[in-house]
Amino acid sequence: MLWFNIRANQPPNLAKCVIFCHTMITLRINRAWKSQVDLNDGKP
Repeated sequence: MLWFNIRANQPPNLAKCVIFCHTMITLRINRAWKSQVDLNDGKP
């Protein structure tokens, strides 16, 4: 049963990791895009 519980608990942790990694990458892209816009005086 312990093995089953560990297996059952893996997907939510994996989902949290995926969401966290996706959020960090998105924030990094947004930050880079904003800095790029600032360099171009507001023109994308």
